[in-house]
Amino acid sequence: GKDTEAEVTIGTAGATAEQEDVHVTATGLYGSAIGSGIKDTKVTIQGHSTIRMESKRKNSTAIGSNYGNVEVNIKDNVTIDAKDEGTSIRYEGGGSGIGGGDIRGDSNRKVVVNIDGGTNGKVKIGDYIEIVGEYGAISGTEVNIGDNVLLKMKPWGSPDDKYINVNGAEAAVGTRNNPAAGGLVNTIGDNTELWYYKRGVQHKIVHGKNVCTKNEINRQEPTCTEEGWVKYGCTYESDRHATAPEHIDEWTETIPALGHDWKDNGDANHICDRDHVTAAHTYGEWTTVKEATCTAAGQKQHTCTECGHVETEVIPATGHHWVDKGDGTHTCPDCGATEGQPFNTNSALELRVVDAEGMDQPFTVSQNGTLRTYTGAYDTATLTGDLDTLRYLQDHGAQTIQFVTNGQTSSFDINDLLAQGSGSEVFYLTHRGAE
Repeated sequence: GKDTEAEVTIGTAGATAEQEDVHVTATGLYGSAIGSGIKDTKVTIQGHSTIRMESKRKNSTAIGSNYGNVEVNIKDNVTIDAKDEGTSIRYEGGGSGIGGGDIRGDSNRKVVVNIDGGTNGKVKIGDYIEIVGEYGAISGTEVNIGDNVLLKMKPWGSPDDKYINVNGAEAAVGTRNNPAAGGLVNTIGDNTELWYYKRGVQHKIVHGKNVCTKNEINRQEPTCTEEGWVKYGCTYESDRHATAPEHIDEWTETIPALGHDWKDNGDANHICDRDHVTAAHTYGEWTTVKEATCTAAGQKQHTCTECGHVETEVIPATGHHWVDKGDGTHTCPDCGATEGQPFNTNSALELRVVDAEGMDQPFTVSQNGTLRTYTGAYDTATLTGDLDTLRYLQDHGAQTIQFVTNGQTSSFDINDLLAQGSGSEVFYLTHRGAE
């Protein structure tokens, strides 16, 4: 409409091609194809919508309004193109492709253009035929271009043509040293491409999230222990209609060190496949694979956390822990075994062999000259008795006491021990097996 306020909504917000497929052909003459020629207007094109514009060139804006306050929202999966091949979305006499036409005459006028494909959409404007406007392909006081947008524009024909016109000046895209030199496109999103044609050649507008064509200049590969790097350079596509933001032409990116790739070397070390250095295994905690019993050894393992090498060790049999039953036998409470007690153990005038709890253990005794030997049945055992018993044994020819268990032998001179005590004091000589 030319003289009426307008609010136009085309499509359903967020709709996909499976949910809707809206097609609209729009023609504008002395007004707007979609919007209002004079009054305030709001246009929302969304969902999965395709708009085909017919070219009408007098005092028209394709989408928006030449006058009044304007808000144009184009989002989701919208496609806007010319109706026929060979034509452009062209609007003259103060018009523009999208937005508000000539906005120089009214400082209070607000024209906002928002174009955003969002996270999952893709807005395509001019992919088939470029949009053109005498006062800018897009013209407004605020222009926001978000994510997933493809926008193609074409010059009107004058050296002063504007592609994106913000506040009456060619818009810079990105960061400018002097914002007063022209308008600014407020935001540029990810996966967004802005293109323009000049003398039949297509150019990409440089912006902060599409800054350059990235070229590798040199690199240093990382090692197991040292970082690497890649040096890049930029090739910019820009002229006066595509002001480049501030940028660095060359930069270096770090490649993290690889870390060693350890493999089991079959011995106490592991070896790195990459640089062939060796290092000792780094083991985790021991895990019991098989419990030891009174009579059978067990097994434990731990694994290298770097290469997976497994080390195995034997857990010694615990041995019986005999308890005297008072009937000439003794019983092991751990496994239930019962045996007759050895003939020559723990007599009144003899030393004793006991376990850690003081329970009697079997042993044998022999004497060769002045050497009297006590042999225990288990790795861990204690030879004990009082000094009176040692005097008795000395009176019967013994001068040296020897204590033997599996893998360990110790001895002492009776006189030396008697010199350290008196009366019926008790002594202890303990052997400890592997733990």
